[in-house]
Amino acid sequence: MGPPKPTPALIAQVRKAALEAYEKNKELYDAADIERIKNEDLLVERYLTREQCDPEATIELISCALRYSKRVGLAQIKESEFSPELLSMVQFQGKDKQGNRTIYIRHKTAKKILKRNSKVRCITPTFKFDRHTECRFSSTQLNKL
Repeated sequence: MGPPKPTPALIAQVRKAALEAYEKNKELYDAADIERIKNEDLLVERYLTREQCDPEATIELISCALRYSKRVGLAQIKESEFSPELLSMVQFQGKDKQGNRTIYIRHKTAKKILKRNSKVRCITPTFKFDRHTECRFSSTQLNKL
């Protein structure tokens, strides 16, 4: 049967709750990220899919991801700020069983780079994934690398 599919009503409910959280604590979130939540159904849909259409868990995940994005400044990062060596450690190869693009991190290259700069650990995969898909990957998951 497969995982539950997000409905337009559920997307609207989660979007409304996320925007209400933003209105209460604007300093915790980046305005560019909030614009994406307002305008991109696919972004909200992916968060819902990740949390199996549980609205409360999805709202918490969005809140955590957007706070993380603001804290590290993901919305302001440009591809030119990364060296080619750094971008080469992240590659896309094929799709998983659900049709999601698969990301690979080259261990040997990553090990050398991450020893020199631990902040890169979270930002590089997130940045490159965002530029090669229609929507951002959950930054909170990459934070644990």
